[in-house]
Amino acid sequence: MQYKRMLVLAVMTGLWSIGGCTNRPAEVEHPTATTKVTDQSFASVVLNSDQPVVVDFWATWCGPCREIAPAVEAVATQFAGRAVVAKANVDECPRVSNEYQISNIPAILFFHRGEKVDAIVGSRDDMQQQIATRLEALLADQTESPPAAAPNR
Repeated sequence: MQYKRMLVLAVMTGLWSIGGCTNRPAEVEHPTATTKVTDQSFASVVLNSDQPVVVDFWATWCGPCREIAPAVEAVATQFAGRAVVAKANVDECPRVSNEYQISNIPAILFFHRGEKVDAIVGSRDDMQQQIATRLEALLADQTESPPAAAPNR
């Protein structure tokens, strides 16, 4: 009898599953400041942007990706209106992931004027600061006018 009570309690709390079913609550999507990109939307969101773009290549099964997610979200909020912060799930974006040779995640790629200009691969304790510093540099570069052509002599 004691065994049945323990089994029922384990199933009810999600510590044990029957037939692959668990009693965990479904994941709820929360509002986010980041933009989700796919293979189809990557060019329009990232490459054709007038603003600097940060793309977080991640996966649901990646622990370090989940670890840096709050930092990426904070940067998206901090730079809202000045830069685009996008997220690309590597399992849902195989073409783009292959094109940019994403072999390790998390991978944060920085784009400026449609070109990849920088990257951070892996998780770091100061990820929010690292991303923000690099974005600030891109924004400063964007406000500078292009160098004037040398006069013909």
